[in-house]
Amino acid sequence: MDVRERSGHPLNVALQLKSPNDPGDPPGTVHVRQFVQPYTSTDGSWQTITAPLDLFRQEAFHAPFDRTRVLALVLNFEMKETGVVSEVSVDNIRWDAPETLGLPGDLLATYSSGNDTPTLGPDQDGDGLADSSALPSGSRMYRLQVPESLMLSRFKHEPERH
Repeated sequence: MDVRERSGHPLNVALQLKSPNDPGDPPGTVHVRQFVQPYTSTDGSWQTITAPLDLFRQEAFHAPFDRTRVLALVLNFEMKETGVVSEVSVDNIRWDAPETLGLPGDLLATYSSGNDTPTLGPDQDGDGLADSSALPSGSRMYRLQVPESLMLSRFKHEPERH
């Protein structure tokens, strides 16, 4: 994937594979393996982040990840500076899986962000910007919404939270 922070503020980018919680897990339990890479551009340029699965680590603070029950690919951004506003952009999110995953069941499809179309929320003030994403003049923020019918694979896209 490609990522940039508009002003070059430092951050850590985590690619996380998540499996579902088990019945009886305490609240706040997360079953994840992750790969973390620092964003190092100081001028706000794009940085490509990529990692094979053998670089994803099981952190001690996460519950054990179950590779036979992959629920989601999650992008997580850890801001390293306080007192600043970070504006992170992400593009070209790709999941390249082997032809055979070695997991039970049929692989029905793979996910590509190439078929996403931006969906804007309501614009009650008529300024051409969704009310939940109004930004300074000339700026726009989009939330990608993927119809459930396109989510045939084991890896689902989770909409960005604002």
